[in-house]
Amino acid sequence: MTNSINLIAFGTFGNPNGFKQTFFVGSKELAKSVKTFDLNTNAIKLFANSKVYAIRKEYANGFNTIAYSVYSYAREQNSDRSGTFIGSSILYTNKIAKEHITIAQLNEFHNQLVNKNVSNDTISVNHSDKFSVVKPKDFDKIEFHLREIENLNFRQNSDNYLVVFCNINDNNLNQFFEKSIDLLNVYDTIYFTDNQEIAEFAHQKGIFKLIQNVGEKREFEIEISNLIEERKRKREQSISEFEREVQRISEDKIQTIQEFKNQIEQSERIHLENERKLKESKEDVNKIGQFYDDFLNKTKNLINQLRHNNGKLEEVKQIHNSNKILFNNGISDLKRPNYTTTIAKPKPKGNLHTEHQRQDFEHRGGHKRREERDELELNDFKIDIYKVATLVLAFLLIITWVYFLFFKSNSVNETEVIQNKEQVNPILQEEEQKPDEITKIEDLNPKSNSILNENDFRIVAKNLKPNMKLEDVVKVIFTNNPTEISSVYFDQEAIYSKHLLELNKQCFEEKEGIYYFAKDTLRQIPSYKK
Repeated sequence: MTNSINLIAFGTFGNPNGFKQTFFVGSKELAKSVKTFDLNTNAIKLFANSKVYAIRKEYANGFNTIAYSVYSYAREQNSDRSGTFIGSSILYTNKIAKEHITIAQLNEFHNQLVNKNVSNDTISVNHSDKFSVVKPKDFDKIEFHLREIENLNFRQNSDNYLVVFCNINDNNLNQFFEKSIDLLNVYDTIYFTDNQEIAEFAHQKGIFKLIQNVGEKREFEIEISNLIEERKRKREQSISEFEREVQRISEDKIQTIQEFKNQIEQSERIHLENERKLKESKEDVNKIGQFYDDFLNKTKNLINQLRHNNGKLEEVKQIHNSNKILFNNGISDLKRPNYTTTIAKPKPKGNLHTEHQRQDFEHRGGHKRREERDELELNDFKIDIYKVATLVLAFLLIITWVYFLFFKSNSVNETEVIQNKEQVNPILQEEEQKPDEITKIEDLNPKSNSILNENDFRIVAKNLKPNMKLEDVVKVIFTNNPTEISSVYFDQEAIYSKHLLELNKQCFEEKEGIYYFAKDTLRQIPSYKK
């Protein structure tokens, strides 16, 4: 972005032209986009023999601009309208010159403009393009005295304007312009005048703020002091916020590390317990096999006794019933291997939150831990049910087998009993497999505790297209929701897809095992609020 120095003349010309301004030196591109230098005569107005200086900022067509202007009272041709004027301006882009240089060049240009184009207090032309102008003799040397503009936000407009009633000799004006750069963060344009009528008019209208800087009244200095105090207050406020943030981060660090340690210790205890149980179960395998073999051998011996008429039927039944009681009591003492509890890998939060968000997070965290304890107890209860069901089915198998062995012995041989046993075994296997066949979607870590609000899910809807694959839909959701979804579930896209599909089945169609987005708006989009 280049620097440029623009020389502008303007005025009011009555019908049909009204206000017009012309860039006599400078950028034609900028001339098309910069605001006019016209005055709001409902707020400030020139009177006979009066003059107003002004400084303003503007962001125009990619340029940071500051303009220094001067207005002199002048009548229009064939008009008695009040508040008319002729004016000059030096407009800088990106850099400015020292104020005393700008004032000298501006006054020289404006004095020549008035001398050549005003006669008997009346503008002698009907358009600014027809002005007769003379470029100040040292105007081209200004570029050697440019400096950077600091601490000024050009893109922020306040729509505030300030009128300063003061002595506007060159020395005072130099100081006012120099201090006004800071004040342009508060006011878009600042006007300076020593004319009592202009000050009274501005005060009466009350549209622009009026202050006095004459005699004992030094309100301009007060404005500067107020600006400095406001900056100091904002700086102190920011320091306090940073210090609180540091305190929160330090607390989060301690809490996160402790949570990691606690979870690691819990994981170690669970794994040690699983290791002990698995070791016991491995040792029990041989015992279980021997226990079944002993019972089967005893039963086969009883069968041989009956087949060879070496024992009485009632005595054999009594012996077998005793063997069954011993078998049932013994089998109930043997433990099946427990399911190994899945242990989630600890994951740091990795984000900062305000005090309100922190309190809400802690509340939800406590609720989540209670839910996890309840779920763990429910899983243990389910495992116990499966163990009992397995034992009951095994017991029913034995009763069925004994029934065919003893009460059908006259018509069923040993081969048929074995066949019946083989027919029953598949049923037992099927029953034992049912718990494993139940499809359960793996939980997200952490569990989703919310869904996107209407505003957020409509943003997602705007980015979805028909026939978009489920995995692409998830990418859109993650991209548009970095805080509540992407930062929490960034490595769990596959699990997240299953939950999204489960909550919004009506929005997807399956084709050859692949789910595609088909219709409706996704309204149940899982998220996690801290």
